[in-house]
Amino acid sequence: MTTARAVRLAVGAFVLIAGILPSMAAAWVSGNLNPTTFGALKVAVYDDAYDGCWTNLGEAKTYAEDRLRNLGYIVSDDVNFHEVAISVNTKRYVNGLCYGSIDIQIFSSEVVNGIYGNFEVAYSKATFIVPGNINQEALNQIRMMTDEMRAAQR
Repeated sequence: MTTARAVRLAVGAFVLIAGILPSMAAAWVSGNLNPTTFGALKVAVYDDAYDGCWTNLGEAKTYAEDRLRNLGYIVSDDVNFHEVAISVNTKRYVNGLCYGSIDIQIFSSEVVNGIYGNFEVAYSKATFIVPGNINQEALNQIRMMTDEMRAAQR
């Protein structure tokens, strides 16, 4: 088997698998996360996307801030202790599909029993393989996270 044929077979297998496997997502929110006791949040975007796989960073940040405000949170860029981190890690494969992950985490920086740390109080993670870009996937993941936060407040 030639190297070129082996590469074509590998790419073909990847495309087949990409078409079969759906995007996968999960979320968790601490039961004590609520706007009255948690305090203000800062939304930060961490972009590790390549080849045009994510192009709506500003829209994603604004959407997250708006959704959090609708839940009753105060959102400010001047906050140092509570952060909503939206991290996207993606690249484009040779066949044009974008693959990677979207992680949304909420951290609280606190001192507990004399130990300072960043404690994760909520997360949402999605892995995906999509044609085009992941702009809609990012917005959907933000929506899923804030929906989980709303459900935890009840």
